[in-house]
Amino acid sequence: MKEKVMGKPSGKRFQVLCQKWEESERGWGTRPDGYSLHKSDADREQYIREHMKKNFILFEKLENRDTFFERVHRFVLPYHEGALLIAKAYQTAKNAHRGMKRKRGERYFEHCRAVALVLMDHADVRDPEVLTAALLHDIVEDVPLWDVRRVRKEFGPRVAELVSALTIPARKFKSREKRLSAYHRQLCSAPKEALTIKLADRLHNLMTSTALSRNAQLRMVKETEAVYLSIAKERGILCDELCAAIAERRGSLGEKKVEESISHDGQWHPNYLDAHEWWRERWQTIFPDAEAWKMKFFHK
Repeated sequence: MKEKVMGKPSGKRFQVLCQKWEESERGWGTRPDGYSLHKSDADREQYIREHMKKNFILFEKLENRDTFFERVHRFVLPYHEGALLIAKAYQTAKNAHRGMKRKRGERYFEHCRAVALVLMDHADVRDPEVLTAALLHDIVEDVPLWDVRRVRKEFGPRVAELVSALTIPARKFKSREKRLSAYHRQLCSAPKEALTIKLADRLHNLMTSTALSRNAQLRMVKETEAVYLSIAKERGILCDELCAAIAERRGSLGEKKVEESISHDGQWHPNYLDAHEWWRERWQTIFPDAEAWKMKFFHK
């Protein structure tokens, strides 16, 4: 089995995979100038996507309570209050979602655990309250017995605030677009950790969306490109992972390949998703005060 690649997100992780490529039997030598065009670029990108995809398959098939808390105990002692808080959230989420299944047939709790694993393994998150919120991110939305007030009582105000921000508004809207617009405004006005959790949630949903209809998968890909990917680029969190997930999903659906490039610093980005251009063209159509929200959110 090939060694699982972990580390910080985006550029650092991408460079590690580049190094593994160059050291493999399919490699093409050293890069004294950082990066140079080569006829095997397509193979190189495919290699990187395959490695990223294998990492997320490991989340689904090989993870259990022991492997999860082995990671947790690397940065917090087993009987520290932070570890106890995560353990309480782990059991609470498991009990609350008991009997619930995802469309692919696995337990719903697997998704909650996978989101926390993505944060630890790929976003370098070590905050116990953020990981607690990740485990509980769907509990208010999907479990009738739980509301924000109960989360606050059981896990504290910060966890409740993050879970509340991640919960899609329950009130009625005239259209799905208006509902999503309200949800995106809610996320942008919430603490920045809420959006980090949402990026991990969206990444895992993309990687496990094969049971959805073709239209539902395409809708998820387009929403990710239009909303979440540029935010990931702005913050430098899970950007390469989201790019790989989108490319893999589009490839499996037979969609036309998105033009991609690798910049001079080794980063891998779709050409058409320049962050500043995206803010002007996309978010102003979602809500008029996009630039004000951007300043408030990214310069906290």
